[in-house]
Amino acid sequence: MTASMGRDHDRIELGVLTFAQDRGAVPGARRWVMDRLANSDGQMLTADAMDNVELCAGEVIANAVVHGGDGKITVTLYVLGTPAVRVEVRDTGSQEGCTPVRRDVPLTATNGRGLGIVGALASRWGRHIEPATGHTVVWFEVDGPPDPPGAR
Repeated sequence: MTASMGRDHDRIELGVLTFAQDRGAVPGARRWVMDRLANSDGQMLTADAMDNVELCAGEVIANAVVHGGDGKITVTLYVLGTPAVRVEVRDTGSQEGCTPVRRDVPLTATNGRGLGIVGALASRWGRHIEPATGHTVVWFEVDGPPDPPGAR
């Protein structure tokens, strides 16, 4: 696994993690997201919001490992100025070239709930396929508490 840091416009990049497409890497990648957030300045998220980030990150990372073609997975973590955090997960794209979709599945289903969980817990989420590379990007954002009145 490799990691880096940087800055881009109104968001601060807390790091980039790249790892081989391996189911065993999912817990470590999820832990990396949470460790980066815990060690960032500001602690802008509540404990509930941190739990939402952890659950959503686990789902999106696992989906990339299971459905993401053959290659590397990249997780990029940002702090947004709103305040919020954004997690982007990029994979090499499915063999079908399909954009991931949220499915309605029965309560007894053993899979297929990932994007439903993300949709329920994240403040915003989305997905797209990068035209130049065919790579799939799934992202989500979780908001922190609003600024107190008069803070801006």
